[in-house]
Amino acid sequence: MNELFHKGSIDFKMSFTTRCSARCTTCLNPNIKEHFDLEWEVFKKYIESIVKLEVPNPKWVWFYNIGESYLHPNFIEWTEWAIDLLKKNKIKTGLVTNGSELGGVKGVPKGIDSFEISFNAGNKQTYEAITGLNFEHVYGNIKELYKRGEFKKAKKVCIRLLCFDGNAGEEKLFKDLFKGMHGVRYRMSYLYDNQFGETDFNALVKREKRYPCEYITNKVLLYPNGDINICAHDFMDTVSFGNLKKNTLEEILSDSKRMQILKEHESGIYKGICEKCNFNADRKKEYIVTGYFTPIENYIYQTAKWIYKKLLILNR
Repeated sequence: MNELFHKGSIDFKMSFTTRCSARCTTCLNPNIKEHFDLEWEVFKKYIESIVKLEVPNPKWVWFYNIGESYLHPNFIEWTEWAIDLLKKNKIKTGLVTNGSELGGVKGVPKGIDSFEISFNAGNKQTYEAITGLNFEHVYGNIKELYKRGEFKKAKKVCIRLLCFDGNAGEEKLFKDLFKGMHGVRYRMSYLYDNQFGETDFNALVKREKRYPCEYITNKVLLYPNGDINICAHDFMDTVSFGNLKKNTLEEILSDSKRMQILKEHESGIYKGICEKCNFNADRKKEYIVTGYFTPIENYIYQTAKWIYKKLLILNR
């Protein structure tokens, strides 16, 4: 199976549903016309196939992709079943949510390695303009989960800010919102893309140099109708390599269409929905800023990161 992936970890992602509670200006989800919810037999087959798949690469399973996973009625139950099985096989797990459905009895799946919340603004006006969600509701959900100790169920908790023209300069406001949350990290990402030319970010990243895309080489994407499709940005499931209701995961990964696209990327040829995308562009001018919301934890973290970088330089 080595020829099916490049070096590095493999991310197995899945969409529990195509439905989303948000209507983000940075996302193509609002364009979806036909909606699907993941079925138990497909989910179970996918998880068990990942466990059995013999590859030397480290494996990660992410319980999200193009929809808000918490909108699926069985999300917590199925996810916790999968986490137990995957953990026994040394496979790490993660989730990104918009936080809108976290109130009430819903919480953090027990034992998950990485629990991440996307919160893309520093104030009410900007947040609601970008996401279409109610600021007080989502912010209240996050604070409630922290107060209830739900975050302790995860190995790592992170609140993420996607930095772009729509929220420029709100980094400090964002950090102030969650100031004092012990053990919670922040991630401010300047790695945005144009989602194969369909969003308004075409000019943000120049495409003088491109590389084989990790969505082709090292990510496996399950659409909720059972399809394994080309890309996390293929919201309408336009390019599918096979369906788990009919095929095994091994058969799908070896599909001639997938192998042809993989070969093209390795040769610097980008066709179809890959042609206008800039996700795999040279990103030297883009970066990610990470840290902790509490000052002491952040100081320790940043100091350790600085020492680590210095050691890397000295050992070259």
